[in-house]
Amino acid sequence: MSYYVAHRLFAAHDRALAAQLAHHLARKLGEDHVFLPFCDTDEESLVADVKGRRLFELDRERLNRIHALIAILHGPSPDDGVCMEIGYAAARGVPVILLTTDFQNYSATPGGPRTHFPDPLLDALATRIVRTPRLATLTQPSGTSRFADFALRNQAQAQQAVEACVDAALQLPAPTKSTARVRADSTVYEPFRVR
Repeated sequence: MSYYVAHRLFAAHDRALAAQLAHHLARKLGEDHVFLPFCDTDEESLVADVKGRRLFELDRERLNRIHALIAILHGPSPDDGVCMEIGYAAARGVPVILLTTDFQNYSATPGGPRTHFPDPLLDALATRIVRTPRLATLTQPSGTSRFADFALRNQAQAQQAVEACVDAALQLPAPTKSTARVRADSTVYEPFRVR
């Protein structure tokens, strides 16, 4: 069984949270069963004629062999690359676990139904949503400053989210043979046609 951890790549704090999640999952399953983009594709050092295309090929190759996808999503603007990975996995019938520490709920109208993500499609595609929207409570403040305590509360919240997400991943049913296939030459969407 192989798990793919999808995350925003462009900031150290996003990569660090994804690495923390991958590390905890790998402690339970073994490192060979967890794929962490950027880390495992050596994105920082990768040299290719068209680097974006090569990275897409490497990620797609891995997405075709996974048992589950775990995606980290935060805030009102979900990362487009993570959304592509979610859509690809969902199209193949692979379970998708979405992890968020976002404290906001979203709705198209003031009194309308609430969703965990700004695009309700994300809620619909998720096999499971792991949400830890509140800062952790400190049993013992650091005593150094309110800022240090605030940092500790955020770190503890992230740790709680990681642990809950790993538990959710380990509770997924054993994989079955998927009948869904994504052709490498197919389009992502069907253009709108007037009939």
